[in-house]
Amino acid sequence: MSLPVGDVPGSLFLGIATLDALVHGWDIATSIGRHIDPPSDAVDTVAAFAPGIVPGLRGQLFADEVPVPNDAPPIDRLVGYLGRQP
Repeated sequence: MSLPVGDVPGSLFLGIATLDALVHGWDIATSIGRHIDPPSDAVDTVAAFAPGIVPGLRGQLFADEVPVPNDAPPIDRLVGYLGRQP
């Protein structure tokens, strides 16, 4: 796939698009006082993908990780890893 930053493998593009859709869906729901409970396989897929790209983008696209309890829902742990306050 060709992006403004250059060519990237389709799997990377798909991972970024999935992360973007899931997390911005959470952002929107949270901003209107709603809670979302996305499918666990979607959260698991993004959570497995994120460590491959997030560390190099902290301070640019992602804030520092927010501590979240280990027993928090998977979506809360994911958004905390991405720098959002669940």
